[in-house]
Amino acid sequence: METQDISQITVRQERSYLSCLSLGWQTAMNNIGLLLRYAWPSMLLTLILPLPSILFFQGQVDALLCRWTELGYVPNATASSLRRDILYRTGRNAWLLVLGIVVCLLFGGAAYAVIRMGLSFWWYWVICAALLLLLLPVEVCAMELSYTRKPLAECLRGFGVGYRHYGTLFVFEIVGIIFVGIGMLLGSMPLLAISAVGQQAMQAHAMGDAIDLPVLFPVVVFMAYAIYTFVFLLCHLIYSFWHCLLWGSILAREDGRKRQDEAFNASAGFASV
Repeated sequence: METQDISQITVRQERSYLSCLSLGWQTAMNNIGLLLRYAWPSMLLTLILPLPSILFFQGQVDALLCRWTELGYVPNATASSLRRDILYRTGRNAWLLVLGIVVCLLFGGAAYAVIRMGLSFWWYWVICAALLLLLLPVEVCAMELSYTRKPLAECLRGFGVGYRHYGTLFVFEIVGIIFVGIGMLLGSMPLLAISAVGQQAMQAHAMGDAIDLPVLFPVVVFMAYAIYTFVFLLCHLIYSFWHCLLWGSILAREDGRKRQDEAFNASAGFASV
C-alpha cells in the first residue's frame, strides 16, 4: 500500500529554516491528493466535534510524518494501515493539550495579576510576550512528543536543545506564523462576511426593523464555517511538514555537535597521553 516518490528526502539533515519551509511546502503540495485521501475522515469529523477530532487529525499527521522520516518518502498509507500508530500518536498529543492548558493558565494568571495590581493593559502584552519568549524552547519538547517514542520525562529534556537553537526556532516560528496567518485570513473571508451580515441583521432586529434573510442562510453559514475549517486543517497539515523538517535539522545539528565533542575529547585524551 505504499508508493515511493521519485525524490528521496532525508528528514534528519541540517537545513536552514527557509529550506525547511520551502521543502515542506513542496513535499506537501506534491502529495496533496494522497494527504487528503488519508486524512479526510478526521477532517470531516472536525466539523462536528472540533476538539477530539483535531487531536485525532494531528495523530494521523504525526503517524504519517514518522513513516516519512523512516522511509524518506511520503507513503501512500491509509488510516486503517496506520491505525495502531495513529492511536499511539493521538495519545501522545493529549500531553500537548495539557501543555497548552498550562500555557493558557499562565496567561490567565498574568491577566489576573495585571488587574489586581492596577497596571495598564499594555503590561499584560509585555508579560505575554516575555512568557512566549521564555517558553519557545518547549517547542522542541513538543517535537520529541510528536515524532519519537521517548518517555515524557526524556522529551522534556528537549528544552535544553531548544535553548541552544533558540534563534532558529524564533525566526522559524515568526515566518511560519506569517504564512499560516495569511492562509487563515484568506480562508476566513467567507465566514467574516457572513458574520458581518448576521451582526447587521441582529442590529436591525434590535432597532425594530423587519428582517428577511434567505431561507438557505444557515446553509451558507455552515458552508463558510466548513471552508474556514478546511483551510485551517490544510494550513496545519503544511505547517506539520515544516515542523518535522525543522526537528530533523535540529537533530542533525545536535549529532554534529556530539561528534565534534567526541573528536575533541579523543584528541585531548591522545595529547595527554
